[in-house]
Amino acid sequence: LTLLAGTGLGKRFFGEKTPNSIDEFRAAVPLTTYADYSGILTNKREDLLPQKPAVWIRSAWEGGRHHVRYAPYTPSMLESYRKNLIASMILSASTERGRTALRPHDSVLCGMPPLPYETGLLPHVVGGHLALQFLPPVKALDSMSVAEAADLGIRMGMKNGIDLFFGMASFACRLGDHFSLLGESGQKSGDSAEKAAAGEGMSPRMVARMMRAFARARAQKRKVKPADAFSLKGLVITGTDSAIYKEKIRDQWGINPHEVSGSAESTIVGTETWAHNGLVFFPDSNFYEFIPEADMLKNMENPAFVPRTVLMNELKAWC
Repeated sequence: LTLLAGTGLGKRFFGEKTPNSIDEFRAAVPLTTYADYSGILTNKREDLLPQKPAVWIRSAWEGGRHHVRYAPYTPSMLESYRKNLIASMILSASTERGRTALRPHDSVLCGMPPLPYETGLLPHVVGGHLALQFLPPVKALDSMSVAEAADLGIRMGMKNGIDLFFGMASFACRLGDHFSLLGESGQKSGDSAEKAAAGEGMSPRMVARMMRAFARARAQKRKVKPADAFSLKGLVITGTDSAIYKEKIRDQWGINPHEVSGSAESTIVGTETWAHNGLVFFPDSNFYEFIPEADMLKNMENPAFVPRTVLMNELKAWC
């Protein structure tokens, strides 16, 4: 609050009186939306911010006057983001407290939009702290579309394996469907599994891996799946549609999807644990306020109604 008070952004909401406590802040500062910040952030007015951003992250803004919106990431935000991303990756490859299968030099297949979108930060913020092999390499990720990068990553992974997937839930499904189509193309044309795989331009090692995948699928009289070719240690998914795709991803890849939640403005907010029974908050990435359900419903009926908020320690379990 002290850091924010002396800036143009802080004065816009605080006025001349700086809140001296969380209670004063909550009482004096109104609830805001992105529209309240758009003039400053869309124009990247760094002079009005508490700290010079290390990077500007972009996202879509539906319903706004501009097609995109921007979020400034300061060095301290990136540090928190890095720790929480690493925690999510470790948890995704864990089955119990204190034990994880993630190891140095494991390969990570990325299925996310590159920078300047928030998901593209992953290899940049994690790369210097975990000795992981990103598929495709970071330089290629930033210059390719999501589909191109994932296709190249899959082909690279066929040579030496894939240990972890990190990406959008919808794209994990799309990759699984691509495997099924590959198997169908070989069966419809009457080709052998070897010819079907070779027809995709695969190396001999990739062909051998796919032959084993086809053989397993034929033995069980079903379509080929990524689980037939890969044995992942972890599969991290993100996106508002994650819940829709979870069961299908579990069937395609043969592993429980590990969900994380976040946004361009908030970075990563929550993660599942090894139990995969719901998300838990990262307490250091944001200052959280929660609107009670009753107040939310009143606000939906009457937009002029200002809902009260509660803090994390004031939440009650709902059964």
